[in-house]
Amino acid sequence: MGRMIKRKTKRSLALMLVLTMLISAMNMGAVIGVKAAQRAETVPYGNLLAVNVADLGDAEAEILCSGLLAGDTVTYQSPDNSYGLITVDPDTKEITVSPYTDGLGNTWTAVSCRVVSHDGQEIVSLTDGKGSFAYGGDAYTVEADYKLTVSVDNPEFTEKLLKAPYMLAKGASNLDVLCGSDVQATLEALAQNRDLLQRLVDGYDMYGPGGVLVKHLDFPCKDSAQKLVDQCDANDGKLELKVKGDECKNSASKTAYLMNNGADIKQSAEDAYTNIYAVYEDLSNPGYQSTLVAYGFATQEILNTVCNSLGRWLETVKSVIDDPWAILDNADVLAEGLTDAQYAALDQLIAADATLADRTFEGAVPETLDVKTVTVEAEVNRYTVTVQVSAQVIDKTGIDTFETVSLPTETTVIKMTAGSAGTDILSQIEASGVEASALAGWDSFYGVNEENYVRSVSEDLTGEYTLEDNITYTIAYTPCTLTVIYGEGYAEGEKTPAQVPYGYQMKLPRYIGDLVYDYTVNGNEADQGDVVRITGNTTLSRLTGKAWNYYGIGKLISANYAADDTAAQNILTRTALRTGTFRLRTPANSDGLLSMDNSTGVYTVTAKAFKADTGDLWWIPETGTLKGGEADGTAISFTLADGINYTAQFDSSLSFDRIAVNYKVVLPWSVVGISAEEALEILNLPHALTTDAAEQLSSMETLNGQYANFEALNDNINALWVSVNGSEMPQESKDAMKDLLDNCQDGDGTLYLYSYLNEYRACETKGEKLAVYYLRYDGATGIKAQIDKFCESFDIIAIDNRDSFVDFLTQINYDQYIDKIDQIYVAMKDIQSSLVAPNASVDTADDGLNALTELVADSIDGTRAYGTALDVPVMNAEVSIEKEPDAPEYTLGDIDGDGKINAKDSNLLKKIITGKMTGVPAADINGDGKVTVVDLYMLRRIIVSK
Repeated sequence: MGRMIKRKTKRSLALMLVLTMLISAMNMGAVIGVKAAQRAETVPYGNLLAVNVADLGDAEAEILCSGLLAGDTVTYQSPDNSYGLITVDPDTKEITVSPYTDGLGNTWTAVSCRVVSHDGQEIVSLTDGKGSFAYGGDAYTVEADYKLTVSVDNPEFTEKLLKAPYMLAKGASNLDVLCGSDVQATLEALAQNRDLLQRLVDGYDMYGPGGVLVKHLDFPCKDSAQKLVDQCDANDGKLELKVKGDECKNSASKTAYLMNNGADIKQSAEDAYTNIYAVYEDLSNPGYQSTLVAYGFATQEILNTVCNSLGRWLETVKSVIDDPWAILDNADVLAEGLTDAQYAALDQLIAADATLADRTFEGAVPETLDVKTVTVEAEVNRYTVTVQVSAQVIDKTGIDTFETVSLPTETTVIKMTAGSAGTDILSQIEASGVEASALAGWDSFYGVNEENYVRSVSEDLTGEYTLEDNITYTIAYTPCTLTVIYGEGYAEGEKTPAQVPYGYQMKLPRYIGDLVYDYTVNGNEADQGDVVRITGNTTLSRLTGKAWNYYGIGKLISANYAADDTAAQNILTRTALRTGTFRLRTPANSDGLLSMDNSTGVYTVTAKAFKADTGDLWWIPETGTLKGGEADGTAISFTLADGINYTAQFDSSLSFDRIAVNYKVVLPWSVVGISAEEALEILNLPHALTTDAAEQLSSMETLNGQYANFEALNDNINALWVSVNGSEMPQESKDAMKDLLDNCQDGDGTLYLYSYLNEYRACETKGEKLAVYYLRYDGATGIKAQIDKFCESFDIIAIDNRDSFVDFLTQINYDQYIDKIDQIYVAMKDIQSSLVAPNASVDTADDGLNALTELVADSIDGTRAYGTALDVPVMNAEVSIEKEPDAPEYTLGDIDGDGKINAKDSNLLKKIITGKMTGVPAADINGDGKVTVVDLYMLRRIIVSK
């Protein structure tokens, strides 16, 4: 196995001079240090606050660190080992740690110091930057921790930054309340009752006995009611706060909407609260209520319901408009020019903690912030060995390519004393476990090891090698080379590539044309187009075979076991029924399987057996039938003549045009790809589908019987929700009603089941109705889930809390809906217990779904069940051969027809050529359609040869 070796043979003059100076300095008790260029680093102010301020939650810290808030950055240049900040006198064991001011004027303070060796570490106390240590070894590192601290120059703004997460979350929470279903539904219901608002504007005429006008009542809230009416008229039937709420819900970012439109929506909320409170105050006034009830303006129950609903709305909105929305007055806490994507990121950060709006920073703003602590080292008499273990591999996705990709490199650093022997370094590398860790950590798919890959190293550490400098020692694995042997079926120009790397992935080429290649890879069968991964020396061979034909398993099953069952055959051959496919090679006329001979006075027909696959499956010729002529329909039988040839004989006097031979193949279940039990299940699919269809259509008819009730419920469910939410019904019922609204309506507010019923009722045939059932059954919005959700919600609303449900509907004059809802509930429970899911074999995405459902629906009560174990199936194919033309009734060359070819015929042929005699067919010796001297020449040769 090859090795990559790199040996150092000389040192540069400059390095030798440095070493000489270093040794001299050590002998004189001098100091050690190096210089290097500085680089700047920047940290955002928010990140510093997140790290330094105690009692911040994770959400607050993430927002502060997001870069989306305002605040300056702190830029600094960290000290490192190259700055000569630590000097060590090895003789006196004294350490000097110098102060450090970076190139930007930041002062770093040394806060601790220690000597680190293979024995552990020793803490060194510093006084005015100086200290001493006791460790007596020759290889060690002195480490000093430098800390950078900055002052908080603007504590007021800093406090605002610390409160920014709460202010943002509180503002977003206020938007959630205003855009929530409770607030928005009441606004929508109020807008839908514009006429009531108008009546409050216009006042109310009160009539006494005999229709005499007693009094015209003006409402104090009429100005507020007028404002609400004006908003409805100006906003296409919506109140201003509803419009703002819709804008907010449809905005790309809640935070962006808060910052850009928060003041507007808050003002809209305050206006809505003022106007709605005025309406509520009038309608809830006991004096007004008694008058309004007495003169028929409304019943006491309705007034109670409306007032309860408005009262809850006012209570909800009050907390929002009373909140200061502090973020609007402190917008400067956000970074300037935030993009839509940054606002969206801020939305996610705020939403990550649902309690963020409930807490705000209340601690003291720190006076200083720790920016960074950096450890600076000074190494004494040691060198660094950086060990890297890498591998190049053929990628999993690479096909027909030699290009490699790198696996993750494993790296470790080993500290070694100057002059360490190469063997010691190798021992330390092995003890580190870095190579074993890399091999174990790499994906086992690539099989990286010394058997499959070439291991090489970048440095020869054997022999007399000693460590004289920092080195990088690389252990590299590259794929070994494997041989591909091309056997039978490959032409010389196709035997490439012959040498490939381990893991090479080769796609077996397809035959260009109608045939296929049958491959073997190390003796195992493979298909053209397969991807073969080379992980050892590999032998490929291929034969050119006939193309595969694919057959539906359903069609095979129906042909073999349901030949007299028309319904089963029709259903099992539909494309929308997933029964699977299998493949075979099928004999055809073009395969040259048939030949015939009648030279002995008896017709002999030879039919070759035909391989059905690459294994041991054969098509066998069974019977033949004469076609055309007087012998049309005559059967012939074949017998085995040798290994693959079968023969049949019959009288040569029979008149026919061609022979059709029926080939038969017996298919083991392993070839079909299913078991006999699975085949029986497929055979019973038509009966299972039609049996299910009867119940499925029955369930839909039951559901359809409640169409009128569904229509009424669909038209009134939103208004019903508003009343429910403002009623005294148990919270459990309200939650169930809300759950129903959230899960059972589409975006237009239409009940899913009502939509499905309309779709079902539009169907003209049972097959179309069954297709609707198949397509709409599954999913969260499907028939099954919707019926379950209705039953779950009504169990709580109309059954568990029956009394409150009936009382509520009676109070709001909806008692006529009690029976309708009960009827729907009973129907739902009946359907829920009898629902039958569509058979998993049905492909509802197939274009032929309607064709299948029409057959299934038409075959209800017309299919039968099969219970007998199935023998292996067979397939038949017809191959034919045309009859050869009958031989001429004359012999070429026998021109006079006496049965002999002699000189008389030659003389007659001369006369034909010269035009003295009319030509006869027997004179065209060479059969080219002409009589020429060539025919005469050939005739003479025939005569001479006799």
